Order: sequence, then structure tokens, then C-alpha cells
Amino acid sequence: MFTINMKALHWIIICGATVIVKIPQFKAGESDVLANSYQSSGDAEVSKPLNKNMEFSDDLRFKIDTAKLTITKSNLAVDTAMDILLLSDNCYKCAYYKVETIQPSEKSVKILVDTRWPLTINLYAHKPNCSIKFHYFYGERGEYSVNFTTFLNGSCQYTGPKTDVHPWNSNLPILVAFLILLCMAMFYAIGKWIYSKKDVSSMSALISNDLGETDTANPSSSPTTQLSASTPRRERLKSIDTFRGLCLVVMIFVNFGGGNYWFFSHVAWNGLTVADLVFPWFMFIMGVNITLSVESLLKKNIPKGSIAYKIFRRTLILFALGITVINHNTSWETFRVPGVLQRFSIAYLFGFLIQWAFHKSAEELNSTEGDETPWWFGVRDVVMYWPQWIIALGLEALWLLLTFLLPVPGCPTGYIGPGGLAEDGNYINETCIGGAAGYIDRWLFGEAHIYGHPTAKVIYYPMAGNDQRVPYDPEGVLGSINGCLIVFLGSQMGKIFLYYKTPKERTIRWLSWSVIFGVISIILCKASANGGWIPVNKNLWTTTFVTTLSCFAFFLVTVIYYLVDVFKIWSGSPLDFVGMNSILLYVGHEVLHGCIPFAWGATEYSTHAEYLAMNVIGVGCWVLIAYYCSYIKFFVKI
Repeated sequence: MFTINMKALHWIIICGATVIVKIPQFKAGESDVLANSYQSSGDAEVSKPLNKNMEFSDDLRFKIDTAKLTITKSNLAVDTAMDILLLSDNCYKCAYYKVETIQPSEKSVKILVDTRWPLTINLYAHKPNCSIKFHYFYGERGEYSVNFTTFLNGSCQYTGPKTDVHPWNSNLPILVAFLILLCMAMFYAIGKWIYSKKDVSSMSALISNDLGETDTANPSSSPTTQLSASTPRRERLKSIDTFRGLCLVVMIFVNFGGGNYWFFSHVAWNGLTVADLVFPWFMFIMGVNITLSVESLLKKNIPKGSIAYKIFRRTLILFALGITVINHNTSWETFRVPGVLQRFSIAYLFGFLIQWAFHKSAEELNSTEGDETPWWFGVRDVVMYWPQWIIALGLEALWLLLTFLLPVPGCPTGYIGPGGLAEDGNYINETCIGGAAGYIDRWLFGEAHIYGHPTAKVIYYPMAGNDQRVPYDPEGVLGSINGCLIVFLGSQMGKIFLYYKTPKERTIRWLSWSVIFGVISIILCKASANGGWIPVNKNLWTTTFVTTLSCFAFFLVTVIYYLVDVFKIWSGSPLDFVGMNSILLYVGHEVLHGCIPFAWGATEYSTHAEYLAMNVIGVGCWVLIAYYCSYIKFFVKI
């Protein structure tokens, strides 16, 4: 055992952030400080919104992901007012957004600008009617200056932006944290190797995880048992627990804040970040477990009534946890109905029922009548489950029809954008966000009972105050259809685990599915974030979102399977401990979020290094809790 001085770790990461180097970074995350744009064709009458992320002062304090920009006005004609309008590269097809007016008596203003994406700034002088635009990518904690001059002939010009103080390298703390964690992993591996030399036996009991069994029949018998050759031994697939643990660790990290980096926060609308991967992957791996769990229950001859009771009890518990615990509801008038665990419960119910209804045992599916093997035997996991595929394709057809054909008042039919500033502000009202998906949730639950602060809010609705709601729920009803679909695709991986016994057979099929779903995604989204027929969108859970994440999941599980279960290069530790207690850690980190030692005193004026240190230590605490629970054999199941 060895310990780490947490205070020393904290300051090591902070020191790493003081290197003055600029690494380009394009962000798509939580709050766009100034880079949003509402337009009005240079109109000075556009009302200024309440934006607490924007500050105008002669003495500003840096906030995270900001730089200081001083704009100086020189008038050779007459003193005139000047508007400052902004447009962020992260705001797709957006209009300019007026953030401030410099009055005729004012000669300069100092503002904080966003450093996560390049900005286009439009400076518009009222008299003479003249404007200039310039595009620049500011660095965090840098200080810049621009001079704007108007002339007697009605023209104007600018000089700059000039770098007065060089920016920080805000990405360096990630490298420092990675190196520290790498050293810890090396010391752990060395310590484990030394400990193993003492011939101390380790825990090897098979544990039922909280979302289903992760073992399949292994035709080979164990040399250490007295079982007959005809008695199959259960094969523990540690790669499943490891992948689930990976998803949960990343989920906790991004829910804690991910160091306040944009790529560890959810994307504003179209596209993907690291934070967008883990939820669908968790549902995917739940589908894998469902197939293996159904096989186990039927082999044990569990009565159908008991199986049905287990299914509906687990569904109700998951839904109730989401309503009462995870959503932090405090009023019946505003409690949120949709949510993460609510979507889990719906997808689990669908996935289990469809697998239970059409399940075929490994012995049944692998047996052939007569001497000839049918031509479809190599894809029997698909052919013999054709009713499931019809149901799944029917659900997807329903999603497509509702998304693109359902009329939405005030919006064009088939609209799947964020509304607000998008499309040059043509759909500035909040009723267009998400198109049919948002409309169905508002009609079914009411605006008060769905999420009010979607990731699109600060980017596309900067005119809304911090406390003002933009009613749209990323875990709504329409997206839950595709949530069921990704669970079904995960069950397909489980079938391959179940019916094919050699690594080669499994790998060929997993990688084939990965390629198929990857090609589907590329065609539908046209290999672009915003330019395809169906963009990859986590807020809508689009078809391409499901196929893209399934493509990644099939590939990543294959890699982990070879590392952990085939070549045994890696034991899966410590991620497998986390994966075996996923419900405990997920609910626990949500309930104790913001409490010491998982979080402490970071503010909007803190640095990435401070946030990263706090979030990494918080995740580390939960990993240690998972390890201790595994050590004492304490596992929470529902």
C-alpha cells in the first residue's frame, strides 16, 4: 500500500497550468461566456439580455475559459455610440448577438471573452453608419486589445487584436493528471506482482452483478474441479464488468464537472464529446447482460411468475429512484418526470421482455438436424431472432415518422434544430427546440415537469437568464424509443457471447457489426456534425447517435475482451470493481454530489487545474469505495 498527499497532488496540477503556451481547443459545452450571438442586422435597438457570465469593468477577475479584451474607440469624426456584437464558431448558422453598447462619452471598455471557440466580433458605429468584423481565437487568461477608429469620410478601421499578456496552456493539467495516474497504476501493478509472489489466494467467487448475469457456458471443464467432462463450467466475462466500470467512472467524472473542460461536458446540440458516450454505452452493456441473464434464469428453471416479478420490480425501482432521488425534486408542481434512470427502466423493460419472449438457449440454437448445416447457420443469432428485428425496425420507423412528419406549431415540419439563435434567429421562440421531441414532452408532461436547462440554452438562448427555463428534456419520450433500440443492439452482442464460443467467432461478428453501424452513421450524417440528413445528436438520441455509439461499443468491448478475458494482459482492475456495484456508485455519487471529499470550494473564478484535481480525487474516492465493497463482498442489487 502507498498513499498520495492529496494537497501535493492538487498543487502539482495547478502548477502545470502556469506554463504560458496556447494549445488550440474547440469547445462545445456548458456555458458560452460571450461567444453567443443574437442578431439584429446591426440594429442598436436589440435589448441587452441578463447574462451573468458577461462582465464589463476596468478591473475584471478572470473566470474559467475567459480572456480580457480591451476595445478602444477613436473618433476623428464625431463622438458616437458603438455596439459590440458577437458570433461564436460553436453556434451553427447563428445570428449576431449584441452584448454591449459603448456610449459616446466612453472611450474604451474591457470585457471577458470566451476562449473555448473562435469568435467573430462585429463593431458597429452609429455615426457614421459603419461596421467592421474580425475573427480571432483567444487564449485562456490572455489579455488583448483592439482599437476602432472612425473617419470624417464615413469609413472606419481597426487594429488588433494585439496580445498584451500571453495566455496560459489550459490543457496542460490534463497531461499532469494523466502522468500522475499512470505512475499510480505502475506502482499498483508492481505492488500486486510482489504480493502475488507470497502465494496469497485471491477472491474468485462469481458475483451476480446488479444488471444481470455476465457469465456464459464454457464447454471446457476446469482442471481444479472434480466436475465431469459433460458438466459445463460457468465462464465469467470480466470484460463486461470492466466496460461497465469504465462507463461509470467516466460518467461520474463528467457529472462532477470534468475539470470544466468543454470536451468533458455535453455538446450544445449536434456532435459528440466524451460526456456524450457513457450513457448510451451503459444502456448498451445492459442489453448484453439481459441476454445472458435470460439464459441463466431459464437454465435454472425459474418460474415465469418469478421472472415477471423480477422484471417489473426492477423497472419500478429504477423509475422510482429516478423520480425521487436522482432528479432532486423539491415540489410536486415542478418535479421532473423524465430522467436518466427513468429511461433506463423503460429500456430495461422493453429489452428484457423482447428477449424473454423470443429467447433460444445455446443448446437449441447451436444444434442442427441432419448432416447438413443450413446456409444461415453462421448468422443464426440474427436469423433465428427475426421477430425481434421486425419489432426493433418498427420502433425506429415510428421514431422517424414522428420526428420528421409530426406537425409542430410555430416550427417547420421535420425541424430538429435547437431554435433560438440558430437558423439566423428565425425560430427564436422556445417552442421549436428539439422539434417534435420537445413538442411531445411539453404536451404530455407540461413545461413545468421537464428539464429546463438543456445544453443548448447558453449557446443558443443567451438572452435567457441563469434562472430562466428553456423547457426541453434530453431524456424525453421520443428519445426513449432509440434508448430501447440501443439496448436491443447490446443484446445482439450478448447473443454472440452466448452462441459462439471461440474468440475468433466472436471477434468477426462484433467487428462486422461495428463496421455496419459505422457505415450507416457516415451515410446518414454525411460524415459531418451539422450537414447530414440525420446528425449525431445526444439531445434527440437520433438514429445516427445510436448507430455511432453502437459502432464504438462493439469495437471497444472487443478490445477489452481480448485484453481481459483472452490474453489476460489486464485483470480489469479497478474498473471491474466499479462495474460490479454500478447502482450503488451511480446513486451514491448523485446523492453526495457537492459534498466533501467529492467536491469542495471551487468557484467560477477557479482554474481548470483546481477543478480537475477536485474531480479526479472525487472519482478516486468512489473507486476506492467500490474496491472496499468488493473486498467485503457487499454488492447492491435491485
